[in-house]
Amino acid sequence: MIGADLLALIPPEEMAKYYEPIPFQDSKPGFSIKRHYSKDIPYHPPLNKLGDPDTSCMIRVMITEESKSFYNFKCDVSKFSHSGYHHFHFDEEAENDPSKDELEKSQKTPQPIDLDYRDPSMVFNPKTNVFVLDNHNYSLSELLDLLFNDHCNSTKLFSKMRIKYTYSNHLWNFKHTLLDIIIPSLKWLLEGFGRSFGEFEYPGSLMLNNSEIDMSANIENDVSVLGYKISKTGMVLFSSLIVISYCCARIFSLRFVFITEIFNNPFLTIVFSVVGLWTIDEFLPNLIYKLFSRLITLKRNNWVFHVRL
Repeated sequence: MIGADLLALIPPEEMAKYYEPIPFQDSKPGFSIKRHYSKDIPYHPPLNKLGDPDTSCMIRVMITEESKSFYNFKCDVSKFSHSGYHHFHFDEEAENDPSKDELEKSQKTPQPIDLDYRDPSMVFNPKTNVFVLDNHNYSLSELLDLLFNDHCNSTKLFSKMRIKYTYSNHLWNFKHTLLDIIIPSLKWLLEGFGRSFGEFEYPGSLMLNNSEIDMSANIENDVSVLGYKISKTGMVLFSSLIVISYCCARIFSLRFVFITEIFNNPFLTIVFSVVGLWTIDEFLPNLIYKLFSRLITLKRNNWVFHVRL
């Protein structure tokens, strides 16, 4: 299947609503298509010198993965500027460009929100030519109408679309701000356990997973205890826990029969010491690293804001 095959699914009477259908030429089947904004929405596109709207709605649909029975797809809808597409700098003298007054007038009206639809449940059945979005079946023309209407409804101040977008946007900002605090903190904590990462560029080129860094072997500033390599931080932390426990027991006259039995038995003392050192020096760093790696993946996968409203 190619982009032209998808465009052929739009009936001629429906295609009359759109203009400039462009099939994608890369390896992924898809297309882009444009549609003029209706005049009954709060947003007013700027007009060029010829009296034509400079901006229009651009919809893109792309097949992302193909299988024998169905294809996964994604789509997005955004505001498209004709003058901005042809040249980067605004030219007030060009007849195809809007005037400065037209741009200012348009900016004062509610702007449509760019929407991005991506979800594993979004599938296309090539046998029935049905697109599934939010567990609803659509023909391609119905899907394009849905995307266009969602985009136009986002201009209404108290519409469900804009309210949900604003909530999702604030939630996204909070989540990524939180990740920006947690991820460097976990890295600092792992370095405190003597683990080294080498060069750390966050978040652009950081490509870590659990198989790339061995937390049990990648230790700096280690000490050897009975031939076992332990980070100094782990050794100090383990010793500190014992000292703190002893001081609390002495100060508050606490007697722990279980602990007393352990220290009265040399074999149990060795066994529990080994387990304690392993927990602090190997289990905890690996656990923290798995969380660190998972958050990095989550951050990378959500670096671009996608919202389905």
